[in-house]
Amino acid sequence: MSEKKTGVAQAPGKTLIQVSSIYYIMMGALATFSAIMMFNSRFGNTLAFFWLFDAAAFLLIGILGVRHRGSLAHAKRLRNLGVLAIIWELFSPVTVSGNVVQIFNFSVDINAATLALYFMPIIYFIGARQNVVAADPVYYGFRALEKGKWGKADRLFQQGLDTNPEDAKAYIGKLCVELRSNRAEALLNHGATLHNYESYQKALQFAGENDRATWERYALTPEAQL
Repeated sequence: MSEKKTGVAQAPGKTLIQVSSIYYIMMGALATFSAIMMFNSRFGNTLAFFWLFDAAAFLLIGILGVRHRGSLAHAKRLRNLGVLAIIWELFSPVTVSGNVVQIFNFSVDINAATLALYFMPIIYFIGARQNVVAADPVYYGFRALEKGKWGKADRLFQQGLDTNPEDAKAYIGKLCVELRSNRAEALLNHGATLHNYESYQKALQFAGENDRATWERYALTPEAQL
């Protein structure tokens, strides 16, 4: 039995991550330049330090995104970083000070640059979230099962099989979709009829000892299960 691949075969969020990461690197460079120009100017050093904090955050988010390796662990780190990026955009010193100035001047300037500033971390987060799902589609397939999202679950299990055609749990997941079972344990209700399904036969074929013993018990009669 071949080992399960842990990388992302096709990371659907990769493009979103790359685009938003390039944006963050550009913004980091611009913020650094702005901070340098502000030092010893009439704006004072405090605002310059605010911009340096922004620059550091932008560059960190951008560089980590560009260097995305496709592993599950790294995808989860980027997802968490996306959440922090959203929080940072809302509450960073530059954002807060800028909003305060606009409020006191009774002017709110909403343009393409402002919209990009607020939407780009959301795009970054969505891309990272998609990569997390792509890195472990079978796990998220079972989560979709629990919510009764049969179509989504089936697509995720198939995605797992595309990466590893011998993933026994993905076959059990597809069997659950066929029988509209929200979890594998509910297959107990179908007893010996499970042998009629190709997904069940494939699951037993590729399963390890412990999983095979558990799944074979599902196909026993109710009396034999006791």
